[in-house]
Amino acid sequence: MLRPIIRLLLVCLAVCCVFACARLATEPRQAPPLAHLEKIAVVVLAGQEIPSHEPGGAPSTEEIPAGIAALDEILQEHFANQPRISVYTDGQTEALLMETQADPARTARKIGESTASDGVLMVHVFRFRQRVASRQQPASVAFDFRLYAAATGRTLCSGRFDETQQTLTDNLFNITTWFKRGNKWLTAEQLAREGIMKMLDDCPSLTP
Repeated sequence: MLRPIIRLLLVCLAVCCVFACARLATEPRQAPPLAHLEKIAVVVLAGQEIPSHEPGGAPSTEEIPAGIAALDEILQEHFANQPRISVYTDGQTEALLMETQADPARTARKIGESTASDGVLMVHVFRFRQRVASRQQPASVAFDFRLYAAATGRTLCSGRFDETQQTLTDNLFNITTWFKRGNKWLTAEQLAREGIMKMLDDCPSLTP
């Protein structure tokens, strides 16, 4: 009499184990929340290499400095009402950059130490090409960004913006973006602003 009962209990236990394992396998793993950063230093730098898929070849020698200056201004304007976020020019951190440029994480730690910041946002400009006669040469901007925890050099968030404006006839998949921009050709500065908005969406630690 006991054997059928024991056998039934074992079957029930096995079924429960199967369902438990299946649940563990299908439940999404939650990413750890980003730590709150009390003070963030922002530095805009020249990209060390040109992305291989970049349209139009290597930038001119004037493009990158102009791009750095433009992104400096855009970021300073955007973070003006956030006292915990400060934008530093590459001239202010030049000595540290020369010393540690081969190791971005180490550079971030050094910048964090020198500015008493617990977070460092590094933005690298690869391309900043102004519009010429609209379709003849549309605006083209490429930069990447990475937010580091200054104490450890750990990456908290990162991303990339790379766009050369196109017409609808060049790319029909851009129809939403084209009309969102008011059916207009943008300047490199306007395109860069869109990239900054994307960066903020990807990095919650940079929002108030």
